[in-house]
Amino acid sequence: MGIIISPTRELSSQIYNVAQPFISTLRNVKSMLLVGGGEVKSDMKKIEEQGANLLIGTPGRLYDIMERMDVLDLHNLEILILDEADRLLDMGFQKQINYVISRLPKLRRTGLFSATQTEAVEELSKAGLRNPVRIEVRAETKSINDLASSQQSSSSKTPSGLHLEYLECEADKKPSQLVDLLIKNKSKKIIIYFMTCACVDYWGVVLPHVTALKGLSLIPLHGKLKQTVREKALALFTSLSGGILLCTDVAARGLDIPGVDCIVQYDPPQDPNVFIHRVGRTARLGRQGSAIVFLFPKEEAYVEFLRLRRVPLQERRCSDDASDVVPQVRTIHVIVTCISAFAACHLMDECIIFAIFGGMAWVGKCWSGRFRSAARKDRDVMEKGLRAFVSYIRAYKEHHCSYIFRWKELEIGKLAMGYGLLQLPSMPEVKQHSLSTEGFVPVEDINFDEIKYK
Repeated sequence: MGIIISPTRELSSQIYNVAQPFISTLRNVKSMLLVGGGEVKSDMKKIEEQGANLLIGTPGRLYDIMERMDVLDLHNLEILILDEADRLLDMGFQKQINYVISRLPKLRRTGLFSATQTEAVEELSKAGLRNPVRIEVRAETKSINDLASSQQSSSSKTPSGLHLEYLECEADKKPSQLVDLLIKNKSKKIIIYFMTCACVDYWGVVLPHVTALKGLSLIPLHGKLKQTVREKALALFTSLSGGILLCTDVAARGLDIPGVDCIVQYDPPQDPNVFIHRVGRTARLGRQGSAIVFLFPKEEAYVEFLRLRRVPLQERRCSDDASDVVPQVRTIHVIVTCISAFAACHLMDECIIFAIFGGMAWVGKCWSGRFRSAARKDRDVMEKGLRAFVSYIRAYKEHHCSYIFRWKELEIGKLAMGYGLLQLPSMPEVKQHSLSTEGFVPVEDINFDEIKYK
């Protein structure tokens, strides 16, 4: 008998599906998937009626099953596998893991698996295993003529086929750079990582308002969605040859999604160890792939921090022709006012006409589906933008690298513009003026009670 434990439902399902062709060749061996999203009683009934030699599931569901089923015989268990072992502990499963292990025989084989051998896995192996042996699989660089490339590959923790970049820009410019990146890579398969579930929800409803992104498959995935929705989202993205997955770190580990061309980290992860797991979704099995992380100017030290951890990044310049998806409404108002004033005074000479039409060209350059105009027309967009903004600030406070990601220096004025907010929310950081609101242009002459759901 064996048990395989992984941190997420998606990863457990993937392990279960991969195991089926092998198990089907073995006599009297049955496997069972035990994950949340369904009734515990139905899983218990299935075990009692059919039995199982191999249990594959998440810590929470295994804990529930073992606690309720006294008849579950685990004395014959021979092997225990903890997949993404360090993540299992990070996600607060210590109680469940300890309980499961306490029910298992001490004489067994235990394996800790991870695509990236982090320090946390090494420490865990020393503390929890007897006579641990480390097994590491490496892919050697094929380009033996390029000595520099070979040396770089050997000193880097990332695959040789992965091209890593960082893009440094202000918070109010990030959406425009993201949209520009997506437009230029329309045919590719891209995963975009955000900080929180609320952020995924917001970008999932606001990005389709950008005219240039119409027709693209934008698929949200995070841990607060129903299990059936999560399964459909992952299955759909896996089947596509091109599309965009908007997700949290629920899709950062272990998932083998074929054909991913690019990883975009719109928000750097709270835990720096997750950085490698995120970018590991591309450039798999010797293939080529690219990854880019967005950083604020005050977060530039993160690049050197990653270099010291043997994750070198190359700088990517901001695109000069990226259109503003969150235009300054006051600027547009000024242009329109100037046109009216000049027309009334009959001062429309050539220079003024040139200046006016230059300004109008700037306005025309903005995508017709602007974030702020979408919020004004749909209460759902407005409310999700506010929730995403608040959740981002609170998550930013929890960064493990707090000496780099200093939340007290966060410029929430520019950040609010980047989220297309119409007004700043009533939260302590705003009320107490503890964070900079410079750069925010509130939308005036608007009745928020009149904004309806579409």
